[in-house]
Amino acid sequence: MTTRNRCAAGLALLFLCVSAWADSLNHDDLLQLFADWRAFESPPLLDGAPDYTVEGFTAREPEFAALRKRLEKFEIGDWPVPQQVDWHLVRAEMNGYDFNRRVLMPWARDPAFYDTVWTYRSDVPAHEGPAQHALVELWTYEFPLSSAESERLTRELRVIPPLMQQARRNLTGNAHDLWVTGTKVMQEQVSKLDELRERPVVGFGVCPVSPLQLPRDATEVIVECARLGLPDTILSMAMAGGSAPVTLAGTLVVHNAEVLAGIALAQITESGSPVTYGSSTTAMDLRFASASVGSPECGMIGAGVACLARFYLLPSWVAGA
Repeated sequence: MTTRNRCAAGLALLFLCVSAWADSLNHDDLLQLFADWRAFESPPLLDGAPDYTVEGFTAREPEFAALRKRLEKFEIGDWPVPQQVDWHLVRAEMNGYDFNRRVLMPWARDPAFYDTVWTYRSDVPAHEGPAQHALVELWTYEFPLSSAESERLTRELRVIPPLMQQARRNLTGNAHDLWVTGTKVMQEQVSKLDELRERPVVGFGVCPVSPLQLPRDATEVIVECARLGLPDTILSMAMAGGSAPVTLAGTLVVHNAEVLAGIALAQITESGSPVTYGSSTTAMDLRFASASVGSPECGMIGAGVACLARFYLLPSWVAGA
């Protein structure tokens, strides 16, 4: 056999092998490709937010090309029509990604792409138009939140700061109309977040140390709550005859000073931050050197605390039921 004939035979054998391999790809292989495609389509994280940077898309180009080649190797002519439709759906998703990546580029041209908080359910499963991958679907939550749901919402909201930082870098396009409408959308998101502050997912409470001490851990909680707009209860636990004067009037003076110190710190940090005037102050049981919660003195102090809170136009919380 001549060299020319050997080459021809080798090419024919290679063609037969490739054809046989292509014929062996079935619908299960397409399902696996679809799973791999969806895993790829969700971008990796950059500082905790989806990566829409130019560098990120460039780094992922080879993987996208490999996925498209896998799709093109399917021979679907003999497949049942529903399975052929599945192949075309995967192809349509890949084409959509490629169009967004090369032409539309909403992450670079449209500020509304970074809209994160959705208060209503979209009428289409994946939202209408390009949407980033870290959406907070607020409509899926039921308030008041459980502990697990509170953690989930907090985790989802943490994406917003790094995503906004990334937007400052990515938005380099000059689509004037998109900027006009996109700016309005982002202003609406600010309003959504302001509304969320009005129904916080969690609240905190701190206790001064009587007499007249506000320890560091308490001040840190007060400051952070004020910065984040979370409600905080400043709750004195003075004991008449122990850590406060033996008279109830004198104890109320100490109690009031401790609570007002915490409230003042919160307002200095962020004016208007939500606070509650709290009390677990009572008299000390001289027999056991313990707080006599539920005693008549506790009830009388609680009544005085409620009057003080009303005087300061603040909500109150009193222990001792």
